[in-house]
Amino acid sequence: MKIIGKFFVLFIVSALTFCCFFSACAVNGDIIEEDFFMSMTNIQQYPKNYSDIDIRYDCFTYKLTDINGQDHLCGVRQCSSGFGCTCGNDTIIGFLLEYDGEIPEPRNQSEKSVEKTWVHIEGRLKDTELREIQIYAYTDGKIDYQKKPETVKFLVLTVSEINLINDYQNLKYYVTK
Repeated sequence: MKIIGKFFVLFIVSALTFCCFFSACAVNGDIIEEDFFMSMTNIQQYPKNYSDIDIRYDCFTYKLTDINGQDHLCGVRQCSSGFGCTCGNDTIIGFLLEYDGEIPEPRNQSEKSVEKTWVHIEGRLKDTELREIQIYAYTDGKIDYQKKPETVKFLVLTVSEINLINDYQNLKYYVTK
C-alpha cells in the first residue's frame, strides 16, 4: 500500500507540473516565440481553457484555399506536423482569422523563408469548436489536384487588433517547441 501511495503522490506532482508547463500562455494570453508550438498545441487540444482569455501572438499571414475555391486567411507559423512527429512532413499551426478590418496579404507563402507578411495579432477565440476545411495537397508549392483532398482543422480567432511587424528578421519562420 505504501508503494501505491508513493506512486499516487508522484502522479499528482507530475500532473501538476504538466498542467503548469502546458498552460503557460493561459496566465496572460501571450504566446511567446520560444513556446509557440507547445502553446498552440495546447490551445488546439483544450480550447475551453482559453475561451475567455485575450490571446496575443506574432505570426505570418497565410491563405488557405479550400476545394471550393474559397480563401481563408490565417495567422500561423511553420512547424513539424505534430509534436514528436518523425514523418518529415511540415505543416502550419495557428488560427483562422476573422477581422472587421483588412488583414495584410500573405507574401512568399510557398517559400521556406522568413520573408513573410509578419503581424502582431490580438483577439479571442470565436468558439471552442475546430473548423474543418478541405484542401488539396501541395506538391512543390503548387496545388496538386491529383491527390485526395485533406481536411485541416483550425480554431477561429476573432481579431480585435492586427499590426504589421516591419522588423521581423529575429522572428523564427519554423517553430519546434
